[in-house]
Amino acid sequence: LKNTIILALYSLIVIPLGFMLASVLHSLGRGKTQAFFRVMFYMPNIITGVSVVLLFRYVLMQDGGLLNKALSAVAGHTVSIPWLTDSKLTKLGVTIMSCWTGIGYNMLINLAGLQAIPTEIYEAADIDGCNAWQTWLYIKIPNMTGTFSFLLITSIISSFSRFTDLFLFSGNSASGKPGYSLQTLLMYIYQYSFESPNYGSSSAGSMILFVIILVITAINLRLTGLSKKES
Repeated sequence: LKNTIILALYSLIVIPLGFMLASVLHSLGRGKTQAFFRVMFYMPNIITGVSVVLLFRYVLMQDGGLLNKALSAVAGHTVSIPWLTDSKLTKLGVTIMSCWTGIGYNMLINLAGLQAIPTEIYEAADIDGCNAWQTWLYIKIPNMTGTFSFLLITSIISSFSRFTDLFLFSGNSASGKPGYSLQTLLMYIYQYSFESPNYGSSSAGSMILFVIILVITAINLRLTGLSKKES
């Protein structure tokens, strides 16, 4: 459960990253340039989970991995970080991968929210002499609260149902290797349902997961206002 919560919190970093990227694309206007970058940034989202894992096993390798090579070039000396073999770093390593695959989706949702803001507000800001930073801080962010709430809830629910990539990174095992550092609640349920059958433990894990998702869904309904009866 601790691993599940930590990975869910780590995954939320993709929301502000997607918003910043969407803000840059929004400034380009609705032309062919923006359309090109929308497609390019969204491409990783349509790649299958197995393909992404195979790719990032090479990217996150301790010796000769692309990420460590890039960090070595920046630092000016050899960097050898065990992203996938050190139990203290594995969560960060798989979060890097999830950010790469999820930033395009978050960018599109944030971009849609930005484009839904009435142009009259921007025009009024220009007349009042607002600069780009003030427009971003006082107009864009306050008008994006609904979008942020949607992405927050859906990202958390998605994190709690995360399985395939963590299972493959653990060597096709639900134990969350190394050292159970990647075992989430869903993997725990799978382990005690199929790998080491203990149906009492797996049923208990399923009920805990059900209650958590139920609470998150209730919060989502409250935030979006769907729980209020129509007058």
